[in-house]
Amino acid sequence: MTTLLQRAVLSGCILGAAVHASAAEEGLPELTARGQALLFGTHLGVEQGSFLNPGNRLAGIPDAEGSAELRLDLMARWQPCRAQARLRGRADRVLDATPPPDERDSGDAFLNAGSLRCRIGQRTTVLVGREVEQWGSAFFLSPSNPFFFDTGRTDPVRELYGKDIWQLSAYLDPTTTLSLTRNYRAGPREPERTGFSETTALRLDWTGQAASGGLVFARRDDGIERLGAYGTWTYSSAWLFYTDLALARGHAGWFARPGGEALSWHFERSKRDRDQAFYSVLMGAGYTFESGWTATAEWLTGNEGYDSGERSAYDAAVEEASRAFAAGGADSGEAAGVLVAGLSPGLPYLARNTLFLQLARNEWNDKADVALRWTQAFGSGSGASLSFSATYYLTGHLQAFAIGSRNVGGVRTDFGRLVRDSLSLGFRYYF
Repeated sequence: MTTLLQRAVLSGCILGAAVHASAAEEGLPELTARGQALLFGTHLGVEQGSFLNPGNRLAGIPDAEGSAELRLDLMARWQPCRAQARLRGRADRVLDATPPPDERDSGDAFLNAGSLRCRIGQRTTVLVGREVEQWGSAFFLSPSNPFFFDTGRTDPVRELYGKDIWQLSAYLDPTTTLSLTRNYRAGPREPERTGFSETTALRLDWTGQAASGGLVFARRDDGIERLGAYGTWTYSSAWLFYTDLALARGHAGWFARPGGEALSWHFERSKRDRDQAFYSVLMGAGYTFESGWTATAEWLTGNEGYDSGERSAYDAAVEEASRAFAAGGADSGEAAGVLVAGLSPGLPYLARNTLFLQLARNEWNDKADVALRWTQAFGSGSGASLSFSATYYLTGHLQAFAIGSRNVGGVRTDFGRLVRDSLSLGFRYYF
């Protein structure tokens, strides 16, 4: 894998330089190549008493791991089209784990995003490929987005994996865009492939001088429908207000239900009935001080997470399966399936009320980005997480970074289920 990636980088850089130099003269496509090389180590305080991961024998989370990652971004422009590819390669070595893994080394190479976009006339574009579709101003979650609830904005190093889509966009006027998007298949790195359903979304986006917003209607092929809205208002040079919300008919999440082959509980998608209505509302505000620091507060409320009864059933199902899995008897296979569903229940959030706070400073002395975050869940499964991220340019091309978190709460809380704390330290080189 390493040799292949080295050849890809070398070929991309050479080809990019050669084509870029001659494109203007010969009318050839203009090709650009940029890249990042990352080297970092990660410590994870694995919760050995986790019900979802008894003895760390299901998830196999390492206590310490070293990683190297190569990111190569290629782009070609040849009017009226533009093609881009974000190639990724990664190698990991487990330094410490309990229990020890069967193999300590692993690696992967994949296309994180890549697409072909062509302009048709003056006001229409067509796109086919793998893309990350995001909008709005929220940091914590984006309820209006049927493709990406996770915004990816709380980790400056981690990337979101693109969705395989085609998209038709019409620019109605300088401020208004109408787009039709189809997520037509699950990518090979889709986190929840078993729950995937092809999705079609129609989005109207508007941008003004001090405000912007949009409406999104999405329908999954399994019948679940979602109407979302988002908006941002720049009240002054210091104040920013925004919202991100959705109303849905049907729910694709897993819910614990009594009855199983050998166990007393199992998980099923029991709320896909379109007669059931669900909602999520996020409201946020940001204030930028004269010093350059920005304070952000977001409140998320809705009924797409578990209520107290559903959370009690979830805990009962997971705890029974945990005991059966740890015993290693004939029921361990069924127990593992229950635990896997519990680990990834397909809900945008678990707790129905969550407060997110952030204090951040970007481009501090033109070298550093720093953020401190507190996330507090309320109600059933309440818990909290304190996290931080910091990046600092040592040179024009070399950046150091640190990302850490400390989860507060027991093994039954949203944040203490698997890991107590985490810390990643590393370097990123831009070329």
